[in-house]
Amino acid sequence: MTAPPPPPPEFIGPYRLYTKIFETEHAIVYESYHEQKCCKLAIKCIKKAKANPQAIEDEVNIMRSLQHQNIIQAMDVFDIEFYYCVVMPLATGGDLFEIVYQNGKMKEQTVCKIMYSMLQAIDYCHSIGIMHRDIKPENIFLQNGDLENPLALLADFGFAKRFNPGQLLNDSVGTPIYAAPEIYLHKPYGEKIDLWSLGVTMYVLLTAESPFPSGDCHREIIEARYDFNSEAFDDVSDEAKDLIRWLMEKDPDRRLSAQEALNHIWFQSYFPDRNKPIVSRQVAGAISLEQAFDEAEDFDGFEDEVY
Repeated sequence: MTAPPPPPPEFIGPYRLYTKIFETEHAIVYESYHEQKCCKLAIKCIKKAKANPQAIEDEVNIMRSLQHQNIIQAMDVFDIEFYYCVVMPLATGGDLFEIVYQNGKMKEQTVCKIMYSMLQAIDYCHSIGIMHRDIKPENIFLQNGDLENPLALLADFGFAKRFNPGQLLNDSVGTPIYAAPEIYLHKPYGEKIDLWSLGVTMYVLLTAESPFPSGDCHREIIEARYDFNSEAFDDVSDEAKDLIRWLMEKDPDRRLSAQEALNHIWFQSYFPDRNKPIVSRQVAGAISLEQAFDEAEDFDGFEDEVY
């Protein structure tokens, strides 16, 4: 077994490392401080022993090319001993999975605002030919802790891929429990896999539960077998459930695009300038997030994460 690398140095360029925010097998994220500009930032220190250099270069190039208020950008990159270090804005509100895990389901109004922001970010990515391919609560951060007026930020473009209009991809990447049916079926897929994953994310935020109640999430996802029978949906509007139906549509040709989803009737209450409702649809319990992710860990049909 390879020994873990030593911690990164206190200073990386002009950035001083302070608090370690979290650590995974592949990377460590620190809160840092720019000594000259007197501002706080985040630095993701990717362990070289676990990294694919080309994948890191691709991710950074994509993040540098993105210019959107709801997307976290790469501001600087350093290649030091043992680590690739990516400097990014600091999102102090944390990621959505941690927020839901700690506090339970979110208010529908909060979820509506987050979803609208994420659809705008995804629509922007797709419009310039980028698929994210790993949309999930862990990759969506809040700029601050204000859940009444959340500023949501899409992050982690490690699986992102450039594509041409109409181009289909074939490699199986992402996080199993959020992956679209076409990924499990090993079919060529397009950018609408991001919309399925966002639909699963929306379900999780509104309920703090997984949409797939059994350990056989592979079969449930392929058949789009989920429902709204959980008590957690008792105070969720029909319009919100309708959007989930459209996003978690088994057939990618019928699944909404990001632009179409932005015109859904659910957003009219909070964004009245959007007034193009679509036709509703019907679908056929739920389990805890922790249980669902424990069960999903056993699935081995996807490539390992890049880092």
